[in-house]
Amino acid sequence: MVIFTQINAATAGRVLGKIGRALQNLSLDWYGQKIDFGASFGGAFVTQERSYAEVYKLADQALYAHKQRRHAENIQNTTEEYDWI
Repeated sequence: MVIFTQINAATAGRVLGKIGRALQNLSLDWYGQKIDFGASFGGAFVTQERSYAEVYKLADQALYAHKQRRHAENIQNTTEEYDWI
């Protein structure tokens, strides 16, 4: 979980893109087998109308939407768009 304060969706997306690309460049050698890293991201904005439980639920939904899209397209973290609700 990453929590940003005083940030807009475009800037948050750029930051998450950097994190995703950094993870994409990592791998682990596990008994001779290369294991690559990757990540899915989703976010939601806190508003006066939303409870924190609702924000968490919305961010979780956005994360799984991003994960499904990533796997469906068989891609890693590049400059793709992230889901914000």
